[in-house]
Amino acid sequence: MKKPEKVEALFEILNECDIHSDSNYKTIVFSDTLLAYNLHSDLSPDSKVTEVMFLIELVHDIAHRLTGLDIFFRAVITEGEFKHTQLTNFDSYFGQALVATHDLESKLPGFGLYLTDEIDLLNKYYPSTPCGSNLHFSFLAYDLLKSNMLGEFTTDYPRDPLDTMWEEAGIQERVLFQIEYLKKIYQGKSHPKIHVRAKYDNVWALYGEKDSLLIKTLVDSNFDPMSLCEIDWSSAQEHLKNQIN
Repeated sequence: MKKPEKVEALFEILNECDIHSDSNYKTIVFSDTLLAYNLHSDLSPDSKVTEVMFLIELVHDIAHRLTGLDIFFRAVITEGEFKHTQLTNFDSYFGQALVATHDLESKLPGFGLYLTDEIDLLNKYYPSTPCGSNLHFSFLAYDLLKSNMLGEFTTDYPRDPLDTMWEEAGIQERVLFQIEYLKKIYQGKSHPKIHVRAKYDNVWALYGEKDSLLIKTLVDSNFDPMSLCEIDWSSAQEHLKNQIN
């Protein structure tokens, strides 16, 4: 990002995100990059499943906070060696995990969250799909997809509110931000620069392959949340409006 005010806004958001309050993780921020690593190296297989779940949720939190600001990020979760030492005058950090994620991130054909194949084997809770060599794409608009995957949606949109968990669980705000996220991706498919447009196209195609009915319904309705579920969206819409402004 070239505009200083936008970089400052990004830093303010990264400074407030939930990952800093999770005692299992340590974060390092440099330039426009956030690096987070787990402090424990002796996790059991079951503990790794739990930590992958939490780490994905922490990435969702960042995505939620950035949705209204037109800031898209690329993130990779992997497992491997990493060493962070606080020296007298500066912090040193290095390791194969850092090298691997840097190499993967620089070659990603899109944006969003990616898991290495080894990490995806530990991902028991969030939808993902293979997307190239040793990578799975993890869907950040997970509530929209997860409801359908759980069999909650069995007929065409819109759904009867009684058939959904959104209103009962009070997650309209989260769902609306995910709809806005997809809307921004769709709009990005018209970006004037071909190489940028290709990234939006690639991510959009992954969502379309995962749930074509969802995508068609949103596009046909100009991303109106009422097209998915006829519940009260007013409070969530006000929150989104305030973030965008």
